[in-house]
Amino acid sequence: MERTLPTHLHVIAWPDPVIDRLGFAPQSIYTELAWTPVLGPASVLAYRRIAGTLEHHPDGYRLDVAELAGSLGLGAGTGAHSTIARTLRRIAAFGLAVFTDDSTYAIHRRIPPLSTRQSSRLSPSLARVVKGYEQRQRGEDATTVATTA
Repeated sequence: MERTLPTHLHVIAWPDPVIDRLGFAPQSIYTELAWTPVLGPASVLAYRRIAGTLEHHPDGYRLDVAELAGSLGLGAGTGAHSTIARTLRRIAAFGLAVFTDDSTYAIHRRIPPLSTRQSSRLSPSLARVVKGYEQRQRGEDATTVATTA
C-alpha cells in the first residue's frame, strides 16, 4: 500500500560512479530531449528541480513537497495518489531515485544515457539527435562511430 508523502523530504545524493561519469546534468538539453518521451514531462521537470538543487546543496536539503508540486503545476495535494506522489514514484521506478526511508529521497545527481530499449522507443529523428549527444558525452567522434556502426 502506498503511503501519503510527508510534508517535507530530506533529499540526498545517490552516488553511482558510472552515472556520475557518463551521465548528463539535470538541466541539460539531453535530459529534456531524451528523457521526456520516456519518463514524461512532469517527472522530467521534477527530476531537474530536485537533482539540480543538489548542485547548490551537495550535502542534501529539505524539500517542501507541496511547494514543489505547486511550482510544477501538479496541485497542492501530497496524498498517496496525488500527482506529486505518482511523479516521485515514477522517477524512482526508472532508477533515478529511491526512497531510502519514509522521509528521505536519494536521487542521482546526473541522469544516465537511455538504455537501448528506451532509445528504441524514440522517433527515428529524435533517436539520431539523442545518439549524437551520447557520443559527444563519451568523447567519440560522431563520424567515426557512424562509419563503424
